[in-house]
Amino acid sequence: SGVNCEADSESCPEEQHPCYHTYSKKIDENNWWTLTQRDIDRDYAKGIADLSQANFDADIAEFEQWVDVAELILTVAAGAAAAAAPGSYSTPAEESAESGSDANEDAGQAAQTTRARANGVAGEEAAQQLRSFQ
Repeated sequence: SGVNCEADSESCPEEQHPCYHTYSKKIDENNWWTLTQRDIDRDYAKGIADLSQANFDADIAEFEQWVDVAELILTVAAGAAAAAAPGSYSTPAEESAESGSDANEDAGQAAQTTRARANGVAGEEAAQQLRSFQ
């Protein structure tokens, strides 16, 4: 606007007027569009950061799954070694192998769910994608 409240206070609306602060702080259309664009840029940057965090979380879940697989292999190997002794019927070794297998399946599903969410898949689409992994 062409109104300058500092130079000509009479051309400025009174303080009770809804536009008073707009004129006194010299907010014009250009300022408004600049602030709007900043808001859009902030939202975009936040979206990129959220996506990066989701991908990082999915990578961590995948790494943890590999660690669980390695732990399962070691547990099964230890159970097999314990069961190999003559006369040893190792129920605890069998139970630990079963629990390791169950834990590995749970970790795998968690990693796949996190990966699906990181790729922007939600709801029924995520369930379909999980079924396709299995």
